[in-house]
Amino acid sequence: GVLDIIPVVGPGVVLIAWFFWAVFIQEYGMALGLAAVYVAVIISREILSPKLVGSGLGIHPLLALAGLFMGMKMFGLPGVILGPLVVAIVLMLLRKRRQLSSLREAVDRKVSNEIETRYL
Repeated sequence: GVLDIIPVVGPGVVLIAWFFWAVFIQEYGMALGLAAVYVAVIISREILSPKLVGSGLGIHPLLALAGLFMGMKMFGLPGVILGPLVVAIVLMLLRKRRQLSSLREAVDRKVSNEIETRYL
């Protein structure tokens, strides 16, 4: 649990070392169980976590994962939270810009149609 604070280290260090120890002392059932737990952790961290973060912020899971990675590389631990938020804010601004552009085009068409109808 404590090592999970450091994303690069995580629980893998403990689980992998424990797995090899279990194999060394010939506790193959325990080793198999540890391998299954490690696979579950990897799946939850690499697949489920980005999907949950992405759906919570309304962004694609791949973008959420990229935001997590870039935030962590740029700002360390706070960047894990800031990265996906920055991605979500940028995407929201781009969507609003696109909506305003579409609205502006619609208003321009309406005005030009009015001018043609009234004065031409």
